[in-house]
Amino acid sequence: MWFYFVLLVTIHSTNGQKATQQTLDSLRGPIEALLNADNQNIAGFVRVAFHDSVGAGGLDGCIDYSDPDNAGIKAYTDQLNTLYESVKGTITRADLYAYASIIALERGAENDNVNNDEFDISRFQVGRVDCSEDGNENDVHEELPTANFGNLNDVVAYFRDMYDFDQRETIALMGAHTLGRARTENSGYEGPWINGNGPNILDNEYYRELVGPPWFHKSLPTPNRFQWQKNPTPATGNGPETRNDANQRNILLNCDSALAFDFNIDNNGDLITQCVMCGRRNAARRGETCCARNAGYAISDIYARNNAAWLTDFTNVFYKMINTKATDLSDPTDEPPTEAQTTTTTTTQPPATTTQSPITEAPIRPPSGRGGGRARGRGRGRGRKRSHSNSLMRSINSVQHLLDEIKRSIKKRTIKN
Repeated sequence: MWFYFVLLVTIHSTNGQKATQQTLDSLRGPIEALLNADNQNIAGFVRVAFHDSVGAGGLDGCIDYSDPDNAGIKAYTDQLNTLYESVKGTITRADLYAYASIIALERGAENDNVNNDEFDISRFQVGRVDCSEDGNENDVHEELPTANFGNLNDVVAYFRDMYDFDQRETIALMGAHTLGRARTENSGYEGPWINGNGPNILDNEYYRELVGPPWFHKSLPTPNRFQWQKNPTPATGNGPETRNDANQRNILLNCDSALAFDFNIDNNGDLITQCVMCGRRNAARRGETCCARNAGYAISDIYARNNAAWLTDFTNVFYKMINTKATDLSDPTDEPPTEAQTTTTTTTQPPATTTQSPITEAPIRPPSGRGGGRARGRGRGRGRKRSHSNSLMRSINSVQHLLDEIKRSIKKRTIKN
């Protein structure tokens, strides 16, 4: 009679299991497949990491879905949670959320065909602890930042209290807004921060927009929602109601503008004293008043002129954010699973058929919208062949490692018998 040995992975508490390098390597392919299937996941996975990192527990694998500030985020955590269920016991949900954000940022930098700068993923560490088994937040008092910070000091104060960031670190992290967009159904604000394919590219375009062209304050159809746009709709009046262009190419929120300019807003975010962000020209037109530059303008201007300088600072501060409040982080090891984590059993049934992951490689979706100045010459370009080749080699090594473990388990069982 033939005997078949089936490797059974014992499911342990995720808080007691640190992911190995082999686990991370095996997850890279499925995460990249999700990014390929929908390029909005680049910004979405980064947003998950930020929203999860807010609060006393830091990045703990839990989201309060009842909080209106987390509206829309479930579309991204649902995908990651499905992936998590397939590897549960080998990595915490918190580490998976963090790792997905790192792979997303790497992809965003690779999408930049103008600069030759890369996001460093080699610094990723494991050991974050989940706040609950099901991923639901047990701390309902987490306070996400408001879009209506009206001055730089308030923005810095929030990030100092939450992550111990200084002014430069705060401004550097806000550059994450170069990815993604605001949606009316989620926040009442509408539009991408960067035009064309920009929401999928990790670079310093956010700062070039912030300090370069003029911006005008705009009222939105959603009550008590105001944001900045470049070109006001022509009209005889001068109030924000005349600048309600629903088809603008890109936006800034009050919290973005406050990084470089001072202005006075009321509790709803409307300007008390009208002014225009005059940008580098720093000269008003049409009789309008320029908003005063603040201390953050000089830092933002440095980032606008030097992508490498910004990406270096951003990388440092992003790792600081996802590592905040984690007390047992370490580099992933190459050590094989222990005997306590793997067991072998004997069965007379035929060998189990290998089941493929439900996440499959999907074709890359072409950039949406008009390319504009931002998207010129940019696409999948530099780094993708290298990244996919490295990913394939890591997957092969991971499979070989698993086969070696099965052979050792079979040998031990044979000797015992």
